Amino acid sequence: MTTPAKDPPVVKLEDDVVQQKEGTPRLRRNKNSHQELDILEKTSSSSSSGSAKSTTESQLVSKLDRLILPLTVLIHLAAYLDRGIFGNSRLLGLQDDILDDSKQFDLALSLFFIGHVLFMIPGNLLAKVLSPPWWIGSMSICWAITATLQAAAFNFAGIGTCRFFLGVFEAGFGPAIVLYFSFWYRPRELALRNAVYISSGPLAGAFSGLISYGISRAHDTSISRWRIMFLVEGFPSIILGIVIFLLLPDRPHSALYLTEKERELAVARINAPAGGGIEKIEVVRAFKDYRIIMSGISFAGFTLALASTVSFLPSILADFDFDADKVQLYTVPPYLCAFVTMLVSAYTSDKVFGERGLHIVVLSALGGIGYLLLLLTTSYQVKYLGVFLVLMGIYPCLPLTLSWVSNNIRNETRRAVGIAAVILVGNCFSIMGTQIFPSSEGPRYVRGFTICCVFLFVSAVMALLQRVLLQREKRLIQEVEMETIPDDSSTTENSTTTTYHWVPTL
Repeated sequence: MTTPAKDPPVVKLEDDVVQQKEGTPRLRRNKNSHQELDILEKTSSSSSSGSAKSTTESQLVSKLDRLILPLTVLIHLAAYLDRGIFGNSRLLGLQDDILDDSKQFDLALSLFFIGHVLFMIPGNLLAKVLSPPWWIGSMSICWAITATLQAAAFNFAGIGTCRFFLGVFEAGFGPAIVLYFSFWYRPRELALRNAVYISSGPLAGAFSGLISYGISRAHDTSISRWRIMFLVEGFPSIILGIVIFLLLPDRPHSALYLTEKERELAVARINAPAGGGIEKIEVVRAFKDYRIIMSGISFAGFTLALASTVSFLPSILADFDFDADKVQLYTVPPYLCAFVTMLVSAYTSDKVFGERGLHIVVLSALGGIGYLLLLLTTSYQVKYLGVFLVLMGIYPCLPLTLSWVSNNIRNETRRAVGIAAVILVGNCFSIMGTQIFPSSEGPRYVRGFTICCVFLFVSAVMALLQRVLLQREKRLIQEVEMETIPDDSSTTENSTTTTYHWVPTL
């Protein structure tokens, strides 16, 4: 594992906040310091570091990756496979079989995001309080059963109800997994793990295109081909949910799959309280935190563009000068490129540059340029290039933004609310995204492409402004002299002084 090339200055903490003579704020330690040190990473001055410890920690991280990533990636893959399959089901007859018109299809898409929004914050708070394997596993099982039941829908009421509860259950495990990663991984490790997790989204887009193409080649089936797609998606996901329920590790202090020494190291690495209840004051503070507010605005642009593009990409490509029978296959290459871009950008963000903001700015602009190509050209080849740029720009911004929030919010309650709030805001705009590509406006889709383009450039500006504010905050706090006053209970001859390094993620 890598560490920052240069540690920021060591600062000391005292008990409360006072003002220096010249009006510069001086920070002092609060009794509940973990609630106040949102941008401080705690390290012990008495701890020793060496090659043996580094090797042990690397081995622990590798073991965590083997235990955690496969299960979480697979359930996210299943969730996004459903989104792609639902978009493809339109071409395989779902709308013609059980819906009256395209407006009902668009409304069914919106109902998913409505369920997602309503349960987002309550779900993430429950994920903080309850056992992660129990909560994430049970939500995954419920989601998989509902996904399978879509095959049994015979009218709008049936498919609409399924889409709504799919949103509810995915809100239970989707943001919870991002929060769960922060229980195990350090800030400089989070973006890559979040990217591996979320990268299953574009991978699912590629798979859904291949599955849909394969099923579309089947003829004389006893049931509709779109029903077969939902069955192929749903049954394996039920098994996966049960496996997650049984095998996903709990928190570091109580994980059964770690040795006692590994548990101690895992707890020391994160240096955070072992769960606990919900701190109401931190719930309120989360909605006033500029890092959460600005990240939410940026995330709104990404999810609006993503929801509309993923849901309508097959329909958009069907209007290009492509072989109608192979439209599903043409959705695969852009998703694969987005998958690679997501992993590469997360790696450079974590391991090379150690920053998030400029990555998000550049990638948002890339997606915006893609929409400009879709708007301004009539060449289908150039438009297809625009689809590549759109997906390569949008998808990497999702894990980078969520990692940015998770890095800079230390308090667990505020972090749980913050992650959920950012995704919630995004999904509110996802509802809008499902309504801006009506089939009547094809093949140009001027309104939809324009809205997505503007939102992506707004997201880029917002990420740049947030980085500027964080840089300003960094300079301010680095100038502040802080001292650590140990708690009365720990003021003994053998007590050690605890120091803190400020590690803002810009």
